[in-house]
Amino acid sequence: MGKKELERTIDLLKKEINRLHQDLLQLRNDLKVERTKSLDLNLALNDKEQEICNLQKEYDQGMKDISSRVLLLEGNFRKEQTEILAILESKDQAIEQLREELCARDKCLEERAKQFDEFKTQTQKELKARDKKIASQWRELEGYRGANNKFLGALNQLRSSSPPLVQRSVSNITKSCQEMHSTKPRNAITPNASRKKFRGSSDWREELSAFF
Repeated sequence: MGKKELERTIDLLKKEINRLHQDLLQLRNDLKVERTKSLDLNLALNDKEQEICNLQKEYDQGMKDISSRVLLLEGNFRKEQTEILAILESKDQAIEQLREELCARDKCLEERAKQFDEFKTQTQKELKARDKKIASQWRELEGYRGANNKFLGALNQLRSSSPPLVQRSVSNITKSCQEMHSTKPRNAITPNASRKKFRGSSDWREELSAFF
């Protein structure tokens, strides 16, 4: 191999070394860039991980708060539900008690209505019997008045044809009979009672004994 060829080979090798050196520098620069990017990515990743960790903590705390609120609401709901059930049970008992009282009142009213109907029927019967008795007494009184009128007519005839003393006695008897005749029907309970009263009069007996 000649000197020129050797020099040419050396030049080629130098060029190749320079190229390789440039490539090495480029690779180092690229490596630095990649390391920088990797560091940036690691920092970004750490930031994201920290952010995710913070978000996870916030989420966990939020879930704890929500769970606490849910448990509190559930406790309040159960408490209110128990109170509502107690109120409903108390109202049901009150309604049942009122229903029993209404049933008892209905029975009492039915019993009173039955007693009233019985009393009304009995009263109507008594009134009918009393009306019949009053009508019978009234007929007896009318008969007594008719007999009394006949008796007064006979006394008047006797007075017109008798001496003065007898006329005075007859006048007294007539006056007594007229007073009894003018008495209201309510005061004359029965004709028999009025007849007994008239018969028990001492003046009538004296005047009649004087006449006879």
